[in-house]
Amino acid sequence: MLVIVRNEDISTHLFEIPRLLELKMSPDVWFAGIDEPQDLLNSTHQELFLGGGFVMLDQPSLESLNLDKVKRLLKLLQDLNKTEKWKWLLHYRDSRRFKENARIRTEEEEKNNLLSWSQEIGLSAVLPYHECDAKSRDHPDYLGCLVHLQVQNIAARFPVFLTDMKIADKFAKSGILTATLNSFLKRFST
Repeated sequence: MLVIVRNEDISTHLFEIPRLLELKMSPDVWFAGIDEPQDLLNSTHQELFLGGGFVMLDQPSLESLNLDKVKRLLKLLQDLNKTEKWKWLLHYRDSRRFKENARIRTEEEEKNNLLSWSQEIGLSAVLPYHECDAKSRDHPDYLGCLVHLQVQNIAARFPVFLTDMKIADKFAKSGILTATLNSFLKRFST
């Protein structure tokens, strides 16, 4: 099955494709962005959602992240990167919190060192400062942010939001997979 999207609609309407997450989960579905119908015939279309993905954790999941789970997450991303590109994306304020906590406890320092190492080798990245990082916000607008990141990283098939909240339906409608950290580690390692 081929899902065709006009390139001009990608940023504003991509997340409105019915059953987008289900389509992405099927290996028999391909996505193409076109400017005009001839783009398909001339092979000048943009391939969308090729493979791989990116992971974002909500604040409570980050706060409960111990050193062992950081290691397991980074190891899994390293393994996944052998076949497709995967990355852990952090908000600026979460990255800053890692650095601040590193001054307090040794385990936090080790987590921060692992995060720095993972940034150096391209397994993780800190997002540029944006409205999610504003001090006036209690927490980021994860759904809006992930929808925006999905468009920015249009080659990534799976945006994954790791959380313990029961919000899967709202995110799935926008093409975003939600899971707990443990279920993600278990599901994607097999």
